Amino acid sequence: MYVDGIADFTQSYGKTLMAAQLNDKWGFVDQTGKWVVEPQFERVWKFDENGLAPARMSDKWGFIDQTGKWIIEPQFREILCSWFHLGDKEAAMVQIDDKVGIIDQTGKWVLEPQFDWIDTDFTFDEKESAGAVINDKWGIIDKNGQWILAPTFDGIDTFQTNGLARAKMNDKWGFIDKTGKWVIEPQFDEVGRFKNGLAEAQINEKYGFIDQTGKWIIEPKFDRVTDFVDNELAGAELNGKWGIIDQTGRWVIEPRFDCVYNTAGLGTVEQGGRRGFMNRSGYWIEPQIYVNGLTEKGIVSAEMNGKWGFMDKTGKWVIEPQFERVHKSFATNGLAGANKDGKWGFIDQTGTWVIEPQFDEIWKFGENGLAIAKIKNKFGFINRTGQWVIKPKYTHVVIYEDVFFVQEKQKWRMVDPNGKIIAKVQFDNIMGDFI
Repeated sequence: MYVDGIADFTQSYGKTLMAAQLNDKWGFVDQTGKWVVEPQFERVWKFDENGLAPARMSDKWGFIDQTGKWIIEPQFREILCSWFHLGDKEAAMVQIDDKVGIIDQTGKWVLEPQFDWIDTDFTFDEKESAGAVINDKWGIIDKNGQWILAPTFDGIDTFQTNGLARAKMNDKWGFIDKTGKWVIEPQFDEVGRFKNGLAEAQINEKYGFIDQTGKWIIEPKFDRVTDFVDNELAGAELNGKWGIIDQTGRWVIEPRFDCVYNTAGLGTVEQGGRRGFMNRSGYWIEPQIYVNGLTEKGIVSAEMNGKWGFMDKTGKWVIEPQFERVHKSFATNGLAGANKDGKWGFIDQTGTWVIEPQFDEIWKFGENGLAIAKIKNKFGFINRTGQWVIKPKYTHVVIYEDVFFVQEKQKWRMVDPNGKIIAKVQFDNIMGDFI
């Protein structure tokens, strides 16, 4: 795994802070390693754009600012989601005792803690309602916590643009309108959301597709199906094999694949553990080749006869298969990792070695022009020429912009891009993705 940054190294109000642990307590340090918020908390999470971070003390959660001052006193059992727009307010979903509610940035209750659960659809600005649970029954509430639909359902989904929502009653699914009236009676074992006017539905262990009146457009005769996508095709399984159907249920490609799914808008099939692209007429790339997913430039890493290279979406080899392994895609500097004879190096987009294979492992180049490399179980950092910028002597590393966190002898330190120690303080742990 390549680490582009640290999940909890955050910027707001002009400060860049990193969560770090010392003597079993958590606080925040800046890019020089100085404690900005002294280690005093049992646990912390990253600062949000509003300058607040969740922190736990005496087994209760609250929110602190970037000086470590409590803005919302620790009182919550859990912080379930923070922060999102609820109307004109910044809000967070919290749990107190066994009930869930929503607070604003001052800690004032926007929705009193009365619910067993609130669906996270409220976290999206465009949603005006969300599913909520009381006493194991689902209903829909508005942003003021008022019941739009009383909690009488066994399960419920949010409304789609067609005005319908999936709902469950007595272990069967159907669709209701915004008044709670059944438009499609609960009769299905499973239903999906409507896409392109059709929704998948299961009855008696078989899948088909219904329209918005509940009429079967494609009779339930398949073992499994995928959604219809923009090209108006869907995958369908019958007797253990997958094929492609159109919106009438007719086979466009007969079932003969192990799996069918979509990658970057192209139909993708799998057979014998190998993948290929296909269209209505059949294949673009036959599945004796394993394709690893299209990049944003339409180039895919692919394997044939045990060797890896790169091809375009027409199946033409851009770099002939010659490597034991390759990275999925090229970095912004035009290099991709490749493995030859058990060692890793970097190639350019013609397949020429720019950095000869010599490392046990390598990670994708970051925007700072450096890549993590591993040799003899130790991590260091190399530049585009393959020179060690920071020599390999560390057991774990994390990169954030021009700050490097390295672990040696179970302690974390901060070093600059030349390997010079930034701060003498050593941390027991840091919060973020590391390798």
